[in-house]
Amino acid sequence: MPHLRGEFAFTLYDAKQDRLILVRDRFGIRPLFYHVGEEGFFWGSELKAMLAHPAVPREMCPQAQLHQMMQVQVPGMTLFKGIHALQPGSTEEHPPEPSHVVNSYAVLVLKQ
Repeated sequence: MPHLRGEFAFTLYDAKQDRLILVRDRFGIRPLFYHVGEEGFFWGSELKAMLAHPAVPREMCPQAQLHQMMQVQVPGMTLFKGIHALQPGSTEEHPPEPSHVVNSYAVLVLKQ
């Protein structure tokens, strides 16, 4: 993914391995949210799209509420329990590999 440039958030389906691959741009300009629950895996580019499905929880996270009041955004966290934001410059697979790791591909090199 390091060769991709610009603003993007997308999901690919790998039919051979029966998995989804979520990808987000390195600066996090385009959001990508997901929820893993008993009824399945849900993803969307907006929280309101996620909350439109009845299987996605709507319970607010007290810690996230505190962060909102402090106007601090914690990468990967949303206002709702169980709904996560894919971090900027990273990919994630579902179903996850046994050694579930969110892969970061973004490397920023500053030249003088």
